[in-house]
Amino acid sequence: MDDDVEDKVIVMNLNRPKHGQSDRFNHPSPGELADGSQLYGPGRGRTSDLRPQPDTGPEAKEPDYQPPPRKSDPLPKPGDAYRAHARFLNRLSSDQKLIHFVDKECWCEGYAYSDLRRVRWVKGDNPAAGPVLELRFVEAEITEVRVEGRNLEDIHHWISEGAMPWVWEQPEGFRTRDDNAVVITRITIHPVDRETGRR
Repeated sequence: MDDDVEDKVIVMNLNRPKHGQSDRFNHPSPGELADGSQLYGPGRGRTSDLRPQPDTGPEAKEPDYQPPPRKSDPLPKPGDAYRAHARFLNRLSSDQKLIHFVDKECWCEGYAYSDLRRVRWVKGDNPAAGPVLELRFVEAEITEVRVEGRNLEDIHHWISEGAMPWVWEQPEGFRTRDDNAVVITRITIHPVDRETGRR
């Protein structure tokens, strides 16, 4: 029994490459030499393996992936042409962290979308002016933001989606004859009493 074990050990040792000869197995095959894919092997002037790598092709993209825009839509500043909201086409592909409410003098106040708890339509003080968009933010204190104007449906949608960077109250003297234009006539911000839920 001991002789059988000793014979197996000897055979196994004979099949192992001797020290210093292990690199002989790293030489290119005749087929690799014929197509020129490995002209340099270990010890032939280069240390890297030059065998062709499989072509993986272009990386697969996620179906909803949108490349980021070349520029973002910065907050409006005095002298800019009036727009009621940021351009949709320049929206960043990631969710917005803040929504900024810009008043007619270009002062702005930003609130975290993570604090937005409610978006709803309410009746305005002036029935002829249409409904008012009301947003409620809950943080250390509760804040209610009311956006008044016309054609605010898209703004309502994009705020609900967390994708609107800013909205802008029309500056003094701005007028438009386009009945389909989005116009914000007034933005008001009020603290809300936590116990009563009223302004």
